[in-house]
Amino acid sequence: MLLSLMMMLVLLMPSCAGNVLQHQHKDIQPSGWDRGDTLTFSIPPVSVDANYSITIEMRTPPTFPLQEVWMVRKVLTTNPLSLHLDTICLPTTTDGRSLSGDGVTMRSHSIGTPSLFLNQHQEGTIQLYHIMSQQVLPQVSSVGVKVEIIN
Repeated sequence: MLLSLMMMLVLLMPSCAGNVLQHQHKDIQPSGWDRGDTLTFSIPPVSVDANYSITIEMRTPPTFPLQEVWMVRKVLTTNPLSLHLDTICLPTTTDGRSLSGDGVTMRSHSIGTPSLFLNQHQEGTIQLYHIMSQQVLPQVSSVGVKVEIIN
C-alpha cells in the first residue's frame, strides 16, 4: 500500500510543472529599456494541439516611476505560419498610487495576455517592445514571458 502511494506521488509530481512550456526572463541594461530594444523569446515545438496562455512579467524596484507600461506582443509561429499582434497594458500600481506586484527589493508585475492555439510541432517566437512616449524606461530590471498549456 505504501509503495503504491509513493509511486502515485512520483507520477503526479511532474504534472504540476508539466504545463509550463517556456518561462524565461531577459535582463534589461542598467540604463533602461529603450523603445528600440525588442526582446525575443522562443516558443519550443509543442507536443500537443492546445490553447496556451501567455503571461508577461516585469521586474522593477519599488521606486518605479510609472503606473503602467504599454507594450506590443508579437507572436510569430511556423508550421503553419501565423502572426498575432496585441497591445498590452501592464499595470504597476493597483489604484494609481499603491504599488502592485510581489517582492521587497524588486517588484514582480505580471499580466495574462490573449491565449493562443498552437498545433502539435508548431514553434515560434514572442517579441516584446514598449510603446511608451518615453524613449527609455528607467529602472526596469527584467522582462519575461511564461507560456503554459491551458487545461
